[in-house]
Amino acid sequence: MKKPRQSRIRDDSADLSPSVTYSVPAGTKTIDVIEYMAQAQAPQTKSEIAAGIGKSIQEVYRIIQLLVARGYLVSEDNGNRFSLSMKLFSLVHTMPSVRSLSEASVGPMRRLASEVNQSCHLGVLWDAELLVVSQINSPLNMSYSVALGARFPAHETSSGLVLLAGLEPQRLERLLAIIESRMHTEEDIENVRKHVAEVSRVGHDLRPSLMVPGITNISYPVFGLHGETLAVLTIPFLAIKRSTLPLQQTAIAASHAAQEISQAMGYPLHFPKSVSGSS
Repeated sequence: MKKPRQSRIRDDSADLSPSVTYSVPAGTKTIDVIEYMAQAQAPQTKSEIAAGIGKSIQEVYRIIQLLVARGYLVSEDNGNRFSLSMKLFSLVHTMPSVRSLSEASVGPMRRLASEVNQSCHLGVLWDAELLVVSQINSPLNMSYSVALGARFPAHETSSGLVLLAGLEPQRLERLLAIIESRMHTEEDIENVRKHVAEVSRVGHDLRPSLMVPGITNISYPVFGLHGETLAVLTIPFLAIKRSTLPLQQTAIAASHAAQEISQAMGYPLHFPKSVSGSS
């Protein structure tokens, strides 16, 4: 009797190896436009967008029209200028992981802001950047806060350093390579490695802001079910006389809030590091 023919299931995963690249000109130009507009400081004309990504107006005209029609770009000045809408940010917040984080963090963050009279925010890694996905303002009239949806180079923020310190070694090296390629001439990747190692050793970050004089950042990781770093809770500490708790008491409150969010995300008791000492 003839044996039944064995069915063969093709594994397409080999075709998706990182070493294999495919040319998709329209898709590449569309992504280039979105990434360029995300960095633009003001509404852009078609000519400015084309020049910004190194293409001709003819190459980007239909792409701009498509992005406007789908709601990713907003037409301004009677269609002469364009800016990026909040649609991408809205899409990020529909992701189950980000939505769960936002839901788990809002209560603890509100209680934290009320207890210490400081603003606080929750950030995640987005490529090699920090993306702020949740933010609560201080109840005081005078305070410092970071805008919801703001993005910063990860290596320039305490939040980003905590997130980098929580990565698996291979992913950390990939992101450090990206960071190094984007650095300004006066920056040194070895300093970034040193900061990440310090944060990894201590388990959190407490240092004067690398970007804003007068602010001391207090950053604690938020863990998931398996101990992975999901996000980071940060207080940009602004000392206001007779209105705020001392720095170390604020750090303790921040660590408790980060632990509460972590538990809501499935992480078991307790945090591996305390607030004693600082990096």
